[in-house]
Amino acid sequence: MQKNKIGLICGRFNPLHLGHTFLINKALLITKKLYILIGSSQEEKTLKNPYSYQNRLSFFKSIYGEKIKKGIIKIQPIEDINDPPNWVSHVLQHIPDKVDIYFAGSPLDSDLFQNKIPIVCNINRENNDFKSATYIRHLIQEGDTSWVNLVPEKVVKIIKGLGE
Repeated sequence: MQKNKIGLICGRFNPLHLGHTFLINKALLITKKLYILIGSSQEEKTLKNPYSYQNRLSFFKSIYGEKIKKGIIKIQPIEDINDPPNWVSHVLQHIPDKVDIYFAGSPLDSDLFQNKIPIVCNINRENNDFKSATYIRHLIQEGDTSWVNLVPEKVVKIIKGLGE
């Protein structure tokens, strides 16, 4: 398959988990360049967004460092505007290239980008055994160590180094 598409994924990645890496790895199979926008980049140390943008960027660098260095993956922060009807235009203003395909991790995400980008690919986590970041944050906050099975090992090490 020829990799000639520009792809896009948006998420908060609080934390980056196995469902996210599944989505990213699928996207990398068909894109020549993949933009990943880290949402709510202005937020940190809240229940919904415990990790700073820099922490979340380090999650990506630990797993996708070579692809980032080669420019195959482009990571950018994006602040949440809390305005769903205008979210897609806000997102697309941050991408210098024309996006061919959007990779959605949920039906809501897919619906927002439908008819705005030529192809919307919904990788539905309910069809897999991936847990949400909300669930993983809850486990971490409760001191339940089973969260380490839901997050890439390199990300686990970073989070443990942060004292979470």
